[in-house]
This record gives sequence, structure tokens and C-alpha cells, in this order.
Amino acid sequence: MTTTEIQHQTHAGNELAQARLRLAQAVLKPGNGVWLLGADNERIGERPIDLAQAVTDGRPYMAGTHDQLLVGDGDTSQKPRAAVGLQVVVAELRALGIQPVVFDSGRPGHNHLFARCSIHLRERLGALAKTNGIDVHTKSPIRLPLSPHRHGYPVSLVEPATVAAAVMALRRRVRRPLRPSRQSWLDTGVSPHESDSERLQALCLAMYQADWLPDEAYEELRRLPLCYPVIDQAKAAEHLRLANEARVTHRNLILERKIRELLAEVAKVAAELSAKASA
Repeated sequence: MTTTEIQHQTHAGNELAQARLRLAQAVLKPGNGVWLLGADNERIGERPIDLAQAVTDGRPYMAGTHDQLLVGDGDTSQKPRAAVGLQVVVAELRALGIQPVVFDSGRPGHNHLFARCSIHLRERLGALAKTNGIDVHTKSPIRLPLSPHRHGYPVSLVEPATVAAAVMALRRRVRRPLRPSRQSWLDTGVSPHESDSERLQALCLAMYQADWLPDEAYEELRRLPLCYPVIDQAKAAEHLRLANEARVTHRNLILERKIRELLAEVAKVAAELSAKASA
């Protein structure tokens, strides 16, 4: 092997190690160690090890994932319908504005799916995945993204196109507090807006920018004394959607879409809680 070939091989190996480390950091449950795996998928050692050590070891490794992830494991060799099932769940995630992250995990026809979403969506989409032949990991550990396969099968990122995009889609979101003025609007229902729907839009924009999840937004919005009561939340979301569509511009198209998605999710939480309450 020439010096140039060795340099290229070394560079590629370093890039793969960096990709594995970044992806694992994005999905790893805070404070968790990582287990090395043997030839029969057995855990190696008496205790988990540091992530960086596991990535450089060269053997497969697994760990628990953080609590904002839907984690699915599709194996078409065992459950043929899982191939279609994966497409069904991915399509539903896209429709909700959520970026699915899919990996070829090694064996032909074997995929891992990760998606960051709120708790009620994880429950609903998890049930959809199970119905379509995909195993869902709620508390059990899973091989982390791009971890080597025990039999040396190739692993790869299928979707999205880059590791950077996958990391952005998977990393745990940390809710930040609202600015004092926005918190005041939320607590008092008093704001400079001319209508409830304008105040609702402004609050949802503030929550989106502060990385609030829809469940968190709903729990806060339902306290608004001068906004929309719980039973009218779906009506409020539709009213806001129509208002936004009437005045959207190219510059703020993506932001307006995100606001509508958040309100739509708020409406779904409200509808589900209302259905449970009346059952």
C-alpha cells in the first residue's frame, strides 16, 4: 500500500470515528455509559465504559438513548412487513415536520430508526411502528448509530444526507425560559396584540425559538385566562393556520410553517386529553 493510500485510509477512518462519536453523543442518555458487545451480542465487562473509549475500541457497542427519542428496529428477515412499516412511520414523521433518521444497521434488510418527538407522539408513533412490524425500544438499549456490526456487515446513514443534519435532528432539546415580556403575556393574558390569535401566534413563536416541545407548550397555553379554552384548542390552531397562510412571505415561510406545526401538535394533545377525559 502506498503512502497516499495509507493517508486516505487513515483520513476515512478518522472521519468515520468522528461521525460515530457525534451521532452517539446526540442520542445517548445523559450520564449513561456504553456497553461493548461480543460475537453473540453479549455484554463485555462488568460495567459500561466511556463513549469515546467504546468508539475507538472497534467492537460493537450499545447504550440507552435519551428520553426525547422514538427508537425503532426493523428486521425484514424476521418480519417482512417491517419494510413497508418503516416507510409508513417515516412518512408520518415527515408529515408532522419531524426529520426521521434512518440507518442501515448491518444485516441486509435491517434498519434502525431514530426520531426526536414529544412524549404523546412517541406513544402514538410507537404504536404505529409496532403494528407495522417494527420493534420499539422504550427503555432497552440499542446499538448506537454507525456502531460496527458484530459480523462486520457495513453500516451507513440512509437519511438525512449528512451526519451534521442527523446530529441536529437527534440531539436532546433543552427548554429555555421565555423572555420576561413573553412570560408576562402568558401569565396575565395581557399583551399589545389586537386579538387572541395574534397573542397565541406570538407565544408559539417564542416557545418554538426557546426549544419548547408541543406538550410543554400545551400545558402552558391552557393556563391563558384570555386565550382559548382547552376544548377550543383545535379550532384555535385552524384559525391561526388560515391567518398565517393569508400573509406568509417567502422570507418567513419556514418559520411560519414551524409555528403552524407547533400549534397543530398542541391541538392534537388537547384532543387526546379531551377524549381521555370524556371516556
